[in-house]
Amino acid sequence: MIVEYFELEISKLKYILYSKKINYHNIINYKIKCFYNNIQNYISKNNDKMIYYDYKLYFIPFLIFDNFKHGKITEKEHNELLKSYRKLYKSFKKKQKEKKNIIILDIK
Repeated sequence: MIVEYFELEISKLKYILYSKKINYHNIINYKIKCFYNNIQNYISKNNDKMIYYDYKLYFIPFLIFDNFKHGKITEKEHNELLKSYRKLYKSFKKKQKEKKNIIILDIK
């Protein structure tokens, strides 16, 4: 579990490790934002890394549902996380589509 969170920022990792009660809502929310930010950082630099984080971001809804199913997050938190995920993922896909359109226009 700890190794998975090394992709998060150090301050957030410290907060997660030293908290007495694990707040899965915050952990998942941090992961969503972290993956999205990492994708934005690697879009023009390293395509393999961007694909890796895109793949991890794609499977976040399954993680959200799994935590809800096991009672680690409430229904309200489940819905909030899905809304946050949809907003970031749609904006990412919109940026990818715009980038493809620009590349196609440049080729013509």
